[in-house]
Amino acid sequence: MNALVLPGQPIVPVHTTNHTYVSGSNTLQIERTVDGTVVPCIVATTLGSVHFTTNDNTSTVSVQSSGAKIANFTPSENDVVIAKVTKISSNKVHLDILHVQDASIHLSNLLLNDYGENFKAVIRSSDIRSTDRDKVKVGECFRPGDIVKALVISLGDGINYYLSTARNDLGVIHARSKSGKLLYPLDWETMVVPETGELEPRKCANIN
Repeated sequence: MNALVLPGQPIVPVHTTNHTYVSGSNTLQIERTVDGTVVPCIVATTLGSVHFTTNDNTSTVSVQSSGAKIANFTPSENDVVIAKVTKISSNKVHLDILHVQDASIHLSNLLLNDYGENFKAVIRSSDIRSTDRDKVKVGECFRPGDIVKALVISLGDGINYYLSTARNDLGVIHARSKSGKLLYPLDWETMVVPETGELEPRKCANIN
């Protein structure tokens, strides 16, 4: 098989009847939701053609780069990404990565529209800020719906990228209050609704 694939494009599910596929060069294993079911699959990380190397009931999936100059949407370690908070728990924040900063936003939007899934990520409570990490309260730093600027610190556990906001320029860059009004940063840990003076806690990014 020599089909041409884009970065972020699903190639094949990890498990099919009597066969297993594993990630090779220029590919990554992630999980996607199809009709409400979580399906592990292999996706491309570069523009190129797909190749399979088969041994018994297992095939290694790789992509041979075409060499074309196209922005790579797949996040890598030390990339700065923009992500949306989907849910929070007592010790972590769950996010969808929207795009890699300085990568082609047009390409990332194309991938999202075509395949309907974002790369998943988490921010652990210990990675929210650089000081007093053991005193962090996740609910006072992020809320579902917040847009966050964060650093990719690890490719994670095979399901989620690990992100960090433990830097002054990282954190919430866009948020709305519980009443739905736009919030603006007041300091590094507080946002305000200017019209009403309503305050809400956040781990704010210093964007100056």
